[in-house]
Amino acid sequence: MRVRDTLTQRKVSISPAPGKPVTLYVCGVTPYESGHMGHAFTFSMFDVLVRFLEANGRRVKYVQNITDVDDPLFERARRDGIDWRELAGRETQVHVRDMTVLGWRPPDVMPRVSDEIRQIVAAASKLQARGFA
Repeated sequence: MRVRDTLTQRKVSISPAPGKPVTLYVCGVTPYESGHMGHAFTFSMFDVLVRFLEANGRRVKYVQNITDVDDPLFERARRDGIDWRELAGRETQVHVRDMTVLGWRPPDVMPRVSDEIRQIVAAASKLQARGFA
């Protein structure tokens, strides 16, 4: 299979290790409002890719994060007078419902940034210490 490498702007061949699943990660929603056509396009494309791979006998581990720590979320929660966690939870449920209604294959894992923040900070610190950030 060939995919476009956005860093090099070239098509590159990918061939996952035999017996290992193809691992796909897509940046998911920031759950502060309902989804829009940009979300639908992105998730539809990943849905097609996952289904294509699975139909061709590949196992797929599909990950889609929830960015529930972000300024637009905090601003909306403050504006509406609710806790940001409540807003994020409600809008995440709407996103999952929309995925179901649209018939998209659900991700295998949907990590929330709020649950992973310590690991994210540690990784960013390592990158900074090594001069990459």
